[in-house]
Amino acid sequence: MPRLSPVVFAATKPFKKFTNYKPLGYKYKIILPPVLRGYVSNKSDKLTKAQCVEEMSVLMACWKRNDFNQQRCSPELATFQKCAVAAQAAEKAAREAAKQGKTVDTSGRNPSGQVNKMLQRFPQPAHTIKLK
Repeated sequence: MPRLSPVVFAATKPFKKFTNYKPLGYKYKIILPPVLRGYVSNKSDKLTKAQCVEEMSVLMACWKRNDFNQQRCSPELATFQKCAVAAQAAEKAAREAAKQGKTVDTSGRNPSGQVNKMLQRFPQPAHTIKLK
């Protein structure tokens, strides 16, 4: 019968080495109750992104080709001005819709004022956690 090595027998005993690295445990100390606030910060929501960038780049390329002569680039300038007027009208419409509480944003984010109104309609229940 083969003799078993002391390493195999050592597995049955607890390993005594490195006992100073044992975790001592951690008790979580509650400083503030883990509940949500009843409001969000009222930051100004950016309604528009940069618009008419393509028209502006075409206009600047035309100016560079023609030594910044505006007479030769009048069609590009008219196109850029039409785009700028349309962008201002769209921004004004978006601001009016935001004042009425409608969301124009296609990303699905609600403005902070609308979120605050919803949080006021559905308040959080009072917490029962005792602070120490």
